[in-house]
Amino acid sequence: MIKINLLPKEVSAKAAAKEKTLLFGGIIVLLVIIIFAGLGMQRMKMRKLKAYTKELNQKIADLKPVVDKVAQIRQEEDRLKKELDLIQSLTKYRIVYPKLMETLTARLPANIWLTNFVTKCEGESGSPAKMEIRLSGTSFSNFAIADFIYALEKIPGTAEVELGQISESSTEGGKKALVFTISCKYTSPG
Repeated sequence: MIKINLLPKEVSAKAAAKEKTLLFGGIIVLLVIIIFAGLGMQRMKMRKLKAYTKELNQKIADLKPVVDKVAQIRQEEDRLKKELDLIQSLTKYRIVYPKLMETLTARLPANIWLTNFVTKCEGESGSPAKMEIRLSGTSFSNFAIADFIYALEKIPGTAEVELGQISESSTEGGKKALVFTISCKYTSPG
């Protein structure tokens, strides 16, 4: 079969140009519709996100008193825990000093007088489980001081017993007295 085109070339070129223009215009309209549809969807998403953000902010505002109350309860819990720890520490070590003093007085020679007794706690949160002891006293005899040092060394939990400076002083009766200091470390048994 043979095709014969009887239309002049100008008419067919015009028709082809018109088709191309319509096709191009249709594509542009389609692109504009797609762009506006995309923008519309983005705006809807934005509105939803803004509404969701507003809802979340409202929930946060509603929960703020609860969060503040929880923080207040935690602070109170921390305070009470510190008090409980202090009470437990005091209860646990309340007998350390009386036992130490009882042990010291039982081993104190008759001719020694203690004039000063200072302790410095080294243990957990200032507990007297471990402490440094510094004693000052007066005696009329070097031998009594030596006996006292020996007795201190025999106390369970006592270590590093050291004699400090010894000096002479006069008493009211004119007798010469020896003033001494002793330091040691003490670890409470149990």
